[in-house]
Amino acid sequence: SDDEPKPKTSNTKYVFFALFAAIAATFLMVDFPAKEKVVEPPLAKMPTESLDTAPKKEEPVPAATTNPAPVATTTPAVTTATNENCPAPDANQTTYRSPSPTKAGNMVYISSRIKQVVCVKDGTGKLEKRALDVNGSHSFFGKAPFVLMTTNLSQADIFFQGYRVRIDDPNASSVILEEVPY
Repeated sequence: SDDEPKPKTSNTKYVFFALFAAIAATFLMVDFPAKEKVVEPPLAKMPTESLDTAPKKEEPVPAATTNPAPVATTTPAVTTATNENCPAPDANQTTYRSPSPTKAGNMVYISSRIKQVVCVKDGTGKLEKRALDVNGSHSFFGKAPFVLMTTNLSQADIFFQGYRVRIDDPNASSVILEEVPY
C-alpha cells in the first residue's frame, strides 16, 4: 500500500490560500492611524445688532388704506442711541496694547465661555451688540481703538492683533484695545 501512487493534488489552491492568508494577516497587523472625529458645534443663528450713536430721522408713515394687505412685520436690526443690554464702561478702564503685534488692529475676536451679550464700540463710534451662547464666538470689525463691554469679561477669551488679551482685574466689565502698528 506504500507503493501505490497518491493522487496528485493541485498546489495552486494552497498557494492562493497561503497568499491570501499572508495578505490578510499583514493588513490586520498594520496599525492604521485612527481618524479623529472632528465635531464642530452647529452654527447658531444669533441676533446681531449694529448700533450707531448718531440719531436717525424717522420717515413718515403713509396713511392706511381701507383694505390693507396682510404684511409680516419685522423689527429693524439697527437701533439708534441706546445701549440696551450693554453694560456701562468701567470708570477706570483697562487699556490693552499688543506687545508685538502680528496682525492689523481692525478686528477683535471674542469667544465666550458663558452665555452673555458682548458690545464692541470702534473708533468711529459704531457700536455692535452680539448675543453669544456658551462657547460662542464672533469677530468684530472696525477701526481701532475698540471699547469692549460685557457683564462678565473674565469669562471671555479676547484676541487682538494676534495675541490673547490678558486682563488683571477679574471684575472688569470693559477694556480699551489700542492698535499698535506692526
